[in-house]
Amino acid sequence: EIAQCLVGSEMCIRDRKNLEYYIVEGFGNGMYKGMMLDCLKGRSVSRPQGSNKAAGREAMVIILQMVDSLSDEAKAQTLSALKCWLEEDPGFVESLKGAENVPIKQKALEILGDSSIESHVPAVHKSYPLMDRAIHRTDDYLFAVSMYSERIQNSEIMNHENRFGWHQSNGMTYLYDGDKQYTENFWNTVNPLRLPGTTVVPVNIGTGKPDSSGYAQGGDFLGTESWVGGSSIGNYGISGMAFSGKIKGAEGDASTTYAPELNGKKSWFMFDDEIVCLGADINNKNMNVPVETTIDNRKLDQDGNNGFLVDGQEMDLPVKEANVKELADRSVDVSGVACEDIRWAHVEGTESAGTGYYFPEENTEIQVRRAKTTGSWRDIGTFDGESTENYLEMWFDHGENPTGASYSYVLLPETDAGETEAYAAAPEIAVLANNKDAQAVYHKGLNITGINFWNKNGGSVNDVT
Repeated sequence: EIAQCLVGSEMCIRDRKNLEYYIVEGFGNGMYKGMMLDCLKGRSVSRPQGSNKAAGREAMVIILQMVDSLSDEAKAQTLSALKCWLEEDPGFVESLKGAENVPIKQKALEILGDSSIESHVPAVHKSYPLMDRAIHRTDDYLFAVSMYSERIQNSEIMNHENRFGWHQSNGMTYLYDGDKQYTENFWNTVNPLRLPGTTVVPVNIGTGKPDSSGYAQGGDFLGTESWVGGSSIGNYGISGMAFSGKIKGAEGDASTTYAPELNGKKSWFMFDDEIVCLGADINNKNMNVPVETTIDNRKLDQDGNNGFLVDGQEMDLPVKEANVKELADRSVDVSGVACEDIRWAHVEGTESAGTGYYFPEENTEIQVRRAKTTGSWRDIGTFDGESTENYLEMWFDHGENPTGASYSYVLLPETDAGETEAYAAAPEIAVLANNKDAQAVYHKGLNITGINFWNKNGGSVNDVT
């Protein structure tokens, strides 16, 4: 508010570098169609009134007050983004009530009515090493990866909030498209042990004993791995994550035990139309629970009738009902139906074209499960409200205590079934390596090779050293 009042005066903001990075690189990349990305929201995902749409509106209020303090270039880019978000959320302007919001509402209407402002958010790939996140935005979708390391915790669990959030940074992948997956009743109903992209031992880690506040504060922790990050060329990028179930607790943290013998490597290769997801050298010991990598966990429409094709054949799956607390404890049947020798699959979208999945490795087997899950916001936080949602879970079952397990799959966002089948017949990518030393992918159409070398001395893949 102060910055808005000082625009044009002798006391206006002159050192704009930090402000512009905060607005353009922070909010500008952290929003999709007016919604704040859930991977940036911490424990607030457990608050029903704090949805990504509500958080996006809060951000737009801030940006509308700051935009006139930016340099001409940053202002033009931000105005274009604001106009796009305002058009995607037509109810935002009318939500601005009270005298304090009059100038903000006036600014929003001014932007919407200015024909010289182009409604546009450009494609971008951005790694954020200080928070172990990567954002990959195209004209059709936004993909994000949430990781953790010896620097960044696996989640934010505190004050009785986000109590099932243990695996939100275990390589969780977010796909924002025409379906508003995460906006309403996702976090209180999704299976917390099968979050998309994660490789985990599916156990209830718990939150420890209550402290003097009366709330348990455990369940979040630092990892022991430092190799977590990424690189990019233009709007294309790769991310990698060495992971371990060992826990590096900070002084004063509640005592937590997860899976001390679990370890492996994960990589993501992000292009225009596809995201290649690789896992290798996945190991565990001394546990009677399988290691699982979740390919996706798509929230379906209210009837749960979204079509699901495997190699062109409709899969008629039984619907398994459960409470989210039962899923967290694995006290109900969580088994799936095996799909053997799978090459491609497709989940029909609710408002989007759907999502395709291509499996480049021969003899691939995955598990699938249709779920109808009931959960209360009180189960994961401090607010009331119960709902039931439908999901389609897909995962790799690596078995108990695997040695050197691996996986590979390709996400095809905003792709219909026919396009998915065509891609599987003539894929644009080739997996060059997927082992303990390196993970590498070549994109034929773009003539781009991406490699994550896992050894400190590097290595060689296809004449690249």
